[in-house]
Amino acid sequence: MKPKIKLDTDQQQALLDSLAMISLAFWGPTPNSCEWILDDQYLKSLEILSDVTDESFQQEIRALRSYLKQFNSSPDLQELLDETYIRLFVSHKEGITAPLYHSCYGLEGDKFGEPLMGEPALKMTEFLSEVGMNLDESITEPPDHLAIELEYLYYRLQQWQSTAMKDHLNKAVSFEKTFLRPWVTTFDRRLSAEKNSSYYSILISVLLGILDLVGQLAE
Repeated sequence: MKPKIKLDTDQQQALLDSLAMISLAFWGPTPNSCEWILDDQYLKSLEILSDVTDESFQQEIRALRSYLKQFNSSPDLQELLDETYIRLFVSHKEGITAPLYHSCYGLEGDKFGEPLMGEPALKMTEFLSEVGMNLDESITEPPDHLAIELEYLYYRLQQWQSTAMKDHLNKAVSFEKTFLRPWVTTFDRRLSAEKNSSYYSILISVLLGILDLVGQLAE
């Protein structure tokens, strides 16, 4: 068992900022998000977490930084990310590589090819209802979309940070270990076979490192 880690205030905020950053990325590229991705401060929150993560996490940060250096403008980046996002996650004549919905991987994340709106979607609805999180009417995605699951984890950790209530931390760690990580691990494996998805494949590897950290959090 890995030792527990106690984060200082800056590291706690960096953890939240990193989750928000990754959640935003999996909603899909926009002009504003692509400008932010190329901003010098984009990787700052991840770099702050380097002191409490392992070497593989730091390697992924370096890989992401190196990948982004090839783009001279945000429109260039968006053009590539638009094509990649659609091909990997939305629509492709040969089938998409890695759906963004937990249900497609089964409740335990090991049954790829399951239909939409399965048990994970129902469970996620319960999780959101428990904390009073209501999806905006403009959101047409199922509740087990990766970005929404990350937003729920963010909320639990934010509440723990602001109230110091142990229950929020316990719920966040349980959600990470038993609900989110299993299918994200399968999602990562499917992306790793893609030679042309560097941004998303690196980002999901970074996310797994962040989930490792969440699992080690101490009060």
